[in-house]
Amino acid sequence: PYARRLASREELAAYFEERDRFYASMRFQDVVYHHAPDVTLMTFRVHGVVRATGVAFEAQGMEQYVFRDGRIALKDAYWKQIADEQALIAQATDANAA
Repeated sequence: PYARRLASREELAAYFEERDRFYASMRFQDVVYHHAPDVTLMTFRVHGVVRATGVAFEAQGMEQYVFRDGRIALKDAYWKQIADEQALIAQATDANAA
């Protein structure tokens, strides 16, 4: 995934719809939570398939949740592609253009 800021429930819903159109069969594994007083980190592996090409992908990731007044104040997600995501996107773009 590329970086973007989502500031509303509507933007978050649109992101998940977009992600579901691009990726199929996404599965998260090896999920581990690391808690501190004002922050929680989550590490994981994710794999799935790019819908347009049928090419499988795998990534390692981490999400950071910062809390203020008992609510999530910030959520950041980082993925390290095990496969080259730019190549996957190029393949999907080529397949959609054909």
